[in-house]
Amino acid sequence: MTGFESTAEASPDVRAAWVWQANSIRDGGDELLANAAKHKINRLYVNVNMNLSTEIYREFIAKATKAGIAVEALGGDPSWAIEGREGPMLRLASWVSEYNLAVEAAERFDAIHLDVKPYVLAAWKTDTAALVQSWMNNMTLLQQQVEQNGNIQVNVDLPFWLNSYTVAGKRTTEDADNETLSHWFIERFDHITLLVYRDTAQGNNGIIRLIEKDMNEADAQEVSVTVG
Repeated sequence: MTGFESTAEASPDVRAAWVWQANSIRDGGDELLANAAKHKINRLYVNVNMNLSTEIYREFIAKATKAGIAVEALGGDPSWAIEGREGPMLRLASWVSEYNLAVEAAERFDAIHLDVKPYVLAAWKTDTAALVQSWMNNMTLLQQQVEQNGNIQVNVDLPFWLNSYTVAGKRTTEDADNETLSHWFIERFDHITLLVYRDTAQGNNGIIRLIEKDMNEADAQEVSVTVG
């Protein structure tokens, strides 16, 4: 993914990649880091396998940090949006928080990075409102847990079209106070990665047009957004 960010403080040239194969970081992850350097990648979303030794993560992240590459703790499953099935997500967050507290600064994850995608579930079509609400509830539980630990950011992947869904505002008799689902996330989390699924910037179906609303919302909230 090649992206750019919405805030002035952010790096003007963000190049990131998802690394779902946690075994890629074994033996120091030299091949992965070499490929990252080749493609000028400066951010890696690395899947957390809690069965791997913490020493494997320590060695890899230390090398990545020295190479100028930030590492985020990646995890995600559509079922994490379902009420009662948030346990693995909360355990991931606890593991990362405990890991970060136990290691040196150069060995720490830069953030927790969640890629949940509940919209691939059948329930998204048959009972969208209930699934959206449970997703929001589970994400709130996660946020509360992380805030208690107080030592790491939470970054979230979202599709660009999530702003076509609305969630209830404070009013109960009319929907004028409702907000978009994307705004709900933007307002609550540290960083958003917008998944645009386009390779053209210009035009009515280009990246710039499709992300305009979300980027304006993010700027209004002073939230950093990476666009892929």
